Amino acid sequence: MFWKKKKYLVDRWTLKDGRIVVLCEAGFVDGELIIPVKRDQYGNKNLSLLLKFKNLKIKERKFDTYAEILSVAKKEKAKIITVVEEIKRIASNNDGVIYIDDLFLALMPVYHVGDYIQVYIDKKGRKDDEGIGYLKVGTKVVVDGGGRYVGSRVRVRIEGVVKTDSGQTIFGKVM
Repeated sequence: MFWKKKKYLVDRWTLKDGRIVVLCEAGFVDGELIIPVKRDQYGNKNLSLLLKFKNLKIKERKFDTYAEILSVAKKEKAKIITVVEEIKRIASNNDGVIYIDDLFLALMPVYHVGDYIQVYIDKKGRKDDEGIGYLKVGTKVVVDGGGRYVGSRVRVRIEGVVKTDSGQTIFGKVM
């Protein structure tokens, strides 16, 4: 879809993380994946999932350090897909880095003050009449007046949105 029939180097931390499987499954990554020879049990599990995709060619190479990752990517003319912020930083002069955290945050829905959403209230919040719910994408929603609706779906008017490292938290009122 976005990046078709190219070469991508996937470091061991990214292979272990597993979101690379989600990207491939969704069709965002297609082509050749260069993966490390050295990996742990989680990396091996995710590799077994990647091997099921017919649109991917898997190639193993030896690379352990950040310098080796950059070197192999340059030799192979491959983009780096990583979850390691340090790799993103040291390769920042190169547009050949896809930082998965940035990608997943960019793909999250955007909510604005004044928007209305439907939220299932899972539990009571810290305050007396506060309810806590989560959107499908995992976004936490703190609902003023939602405490009495635990176990129910309610219409909520968004009063505020706070950006966090993992996405955003929405604050709203029951309507």
